[in-house]
Amino acid sequence: MSTLREAYCRHFDCPPEEFEEDLLLACMGNQAAFFARWILKFSPEFFAPEIGRLRLAGNVTDARYVYDFAAEFSDPRRSGGIVRERLGIRPRGRTLIAIALEVMAESGGEELKS
Repeated sequence: MSTLREAYCRHFDCPPEEFEEDLLLACMGNQAAFFARWILKFSPEFFAPEIGRLRLAGNVTDARYVYDFAAEFSDPRRSGGIVRERLGIRPRGRTLIAIALEVMAESGGEELKS
């Protein structure tokens, strides 16, 4: 059975070393991802907690465990001020779950209903 990282990279033809950043941007809407690219370029530590969570999530082999990582994206202790709260430049847990279910089902993982 593949890990989320392996399944995602195979599905989206993404180099493994770019997995976390690519998935982070994929979990945002187009407009938010556009601005997030600039933030990553000039202030990469801004998304360090999310990148760390995605690094860990990349190791799961069962899509059910992705729900735990997705829930952490909406952690109220994570303050983001205007950028996160008002402008919505943050990853969406539901999008992470949808992506994980799609790519892991293709690689032989269990298909779950969201």
